[in-house]
Amino acid sequence: MTETQVVIIGGGFGGLYTALELEKLLKRREDVAVTLLSSQNFFLFTPMLPEAGASSLGTRHIVSPLRKLLRRTRSAEVSVERIDLASRLVFARHSLTGAQREFPYDRLVLALGGVTNYFNVPGAEEFSI
Repeated sequence: MTETQVVIIGGGFGGLYTALELEKLLKRREDVAVTLLSSQNFFLFTPMLPEAGASSLGTRHIVSPLRKLLRRTRSAEVSVERIDLASRLVFARHSLTGAQREFPYDRLVLALGGVTNYFNVPGAEEFSI
């Protein structure tokens, strides 16, 4: 029997909590493999950034390595370049080495979150929150 491959793209709140929920649901299922793809190997708890910035909380309290949070889910520190829907492949590059990687999937979860667009307004990126 072949494993069902679930690939989650995005290591923020959406991707991490999807992986955690799948770990609970699939606890006894050895026929399903879950892989989380993220550009970083850690989860940043952003709601507590102001406390860390004000030094009332250490950064170690808001940053957690993915491998410690996820017991059953594999993780890969990659930047996704493209998705081939026809062949069910995610093409990515390792974030540090640039090596190409391919991730086949049967089920794909897109949990990419958002990126702020500053619309090329001078100073907006440097001086806004």
